[in-house]
Amino acid sequence: MSVAGKWEGKLLDTSGVAAKVEAELTQKQSAVAGQFSVYFASARDDCGCADWTLAQTAPVKGTYRSQGEQLRLNYAVDLGGQRVNVVFQARLAKADPHASKALVGSYTVTDEGQQLGFEGGACVLWLYRGARR
Repeated sequence: MSVAGKWEGKLLDTSGVAAKVEAELTQKQSAVAGQFSVYFASARDDCGCADWTLAQTAPVKGTYRSQGEQLRLNYAVDLGGQRVNVVFQARLAKADPHASKALVGSYTVTDEGQQLGFEGGACVLWLYRGARR
């Protein structure tokens, strides 16, 4: 299976921060590249609803192994003026009937000593068929 396409989903950091994630990936054999965007929730009005605000878009590069259907992406984000390196590792899974495919995995902030409060966490991304449900 291929990991190429427009993925969207959510992440949850060990610090308790939740975010919406979008990734547009291309694949040539085992090489994967693309853009990765993170949106943080912000309160909207007095209704207790959340609105998503774009926090960062960064290029990603990585590899996909069809044996075991494993994806590994490396990227760097600029958080608060500090560059932070992140590794995302996931497996490709079936997601019927919600979506055609899912990437289920975790991410790790690889910079020890960064003071931003992000450590790593869980992430699920879905590849939808046609228009989103």
